[in-house]
Amino acid sequence: MGLRCSADTLLRRVINTPGTKQSGAPHVGIDEWAWHRGHRYGKLIVNLDTHRPLVLLPGRDQRTLATWFRKYPEIQVVSRDRSGVYATAAREGAPQARQVADRWHLLKNIGDALERMMYRHIPLIRLVASELSLKKSPEPELSVPAVSLRRPERLKQQTRKKRHQRWTEVMALHNKGCSFREISRITGLSRVTVSRWVRSGTFPEMSTRPPKRGLLDPWREWLKEQRESGNYNASRIWREMVARGFTGSETIVRDAVAKWRKGWIPPVTTAARLPSVSRVSRWLMPWRIIRGEENYASRFISLMCEKEPELKIAQQLVLEFYRILKTQNKSQLSSWFTRVHESGSAELRRVAAGMEADAAAICEAISSRWSNGVVEGHVNRLKMLKRQMYGRAGFELLRQRVMSPLA
Repeated sequence: MGLRCSADTLLRRVINTPGTKQSGAPHVGIDEWAWHRGHRYGKLIVNLDTHRPLVLLPGRDQRTLATWFRKYPEIQVVSRDRSGVYATAAREGAPQARQVADRWHLLKNIGDALERMMYRHIPLIRLVASELSLKKSPEPELSVPAVSLRRPERLKQQTRKKRHQRWTEVMALHNKGCSFREISRITGLSRVTVSRWVRSGTFPEMSTRPPKRGLLDPWREWLKEQRESGNYNASRIWREMVARGFTGSETIVRDAVAKWRKGWIPPVTTAARLPSVSRVSRWLMPWRIIRGEENYASRFISLMCEKEPELKIAQQLVLEFYRILKTQNKSQLSSWFTRVHESGSAELRRVAAGMEADAAAICEAISSRWSNGVVEGHVNRLKMLKRQMYGRAGFELLRQRVMSPLA
């Protein structure tokens, strides 16, 4: 266009462009976004009827939010997550409005409780996994010289040793009566990691990936016979394999035979990867099982529930709450709270206690059509705009772009 101006001038023009006049709406949703995760946050309020953002506010304190709510007495519904700050701000600034807890966050809270509970049952996870799929192959009869570990295996053992030392240090500090915060400060680990390790009670082994399936897998037994018969001629072995239908290259066979000469025995196991705690806790909620793992997940959970009645009761309670949400039957919520408190799961009891304190908003979540889905979408859009500016934009420029319908 032939205009001569600097980038800063263009940015100033964008910042000073008159925005749309702030207004309220009958139905609003609110969520936070991270300017600097763990340090600085902001709040985004969205019109649930038009699906457009109403305002972007700095900070996460309830006073600013309550002040904004007081400006718009026409607000009838406030959709939010389980944050106590938002609940208090809405109660103070918009007492006439009905608060609606977001359904996704309710299920997320229950899922987090299940995950914390599963950390107490890590030994059971290992036991069930071994009974289902960790079938070790018999030891080979051929005696071979001791093998020095390869570099990746040595590094893996060194990493495990260091991790075990840190776990031992954490448990020693916990036994001395140190709090999670003190242990985190002393060891440099996060409080989440410290809490998880202490509650598990056993050293948390890292999950191991199963060996990748390759072209030689169907030939393992035949290759074992060749090795035991003393046939170490890679070219001869490859030609015979090709005659039998092998489609791989001679190099693959040469690499395998070279390992024989070093005394290395390829692992022949059918061990599947040990499922993580988060995955097993997800399997307790059937609607979260990923397609393709239904069969293994159902067998895994059935065996776990047989061995540990607490897990069976927890799964029944979770399924019951899910049915309450799906059928919108809020009359069963109080009886569900009672059954949770009678169960043996401390984690679910804590979640239920928090829900009881927010029972009115949860009843609205069960019976009303409002949710925070639109707000979550706008938070995702905000993150995209923030990254487009490489984190160099100030709050005013970010607000202009978020509020603009053209961005």
